[in-house]
Amino acid sequence: MRRELILLLSACLLSTVAQPQQQNKKKSVTLKWNAPVARAGETVVGYNIYRSDKENGNYGLMAEKIKELTYVDTSVQSGHTYYYRVTSVDTKGGESTAATTKATVP
Repeated sequence: MRRELILLLSACLLSTVAQPQQQNKKKSVTLKWNAPVARAGETVVGYNIYRSDKENGNYGLMAEKIKELTYVDTSVQSGHTYYYRVTSVDTKGGESTAATTKATVP
């Protein structure tokens, strides 16, 4: 049985200041969320991060069972929009409903 995951998910673009000697500084997208409310008998052991180039496209797994409440995607390109989904994973391997957001890289 899938359980609901209450995530406050927001995508924040990290701004980069181009130094004269560093014209090709890499862009990144930082995802931040809050842990879900604990429920009896369920323990979150990590979070899975998925990404797609299309809102309703195929989402590929980027990171699995990460412990932190943030994730930095450094494999982004300027001028692209990315769609992300974050799920929580419990001790039995069950995955929650995904929280979805998007980020456009300048």
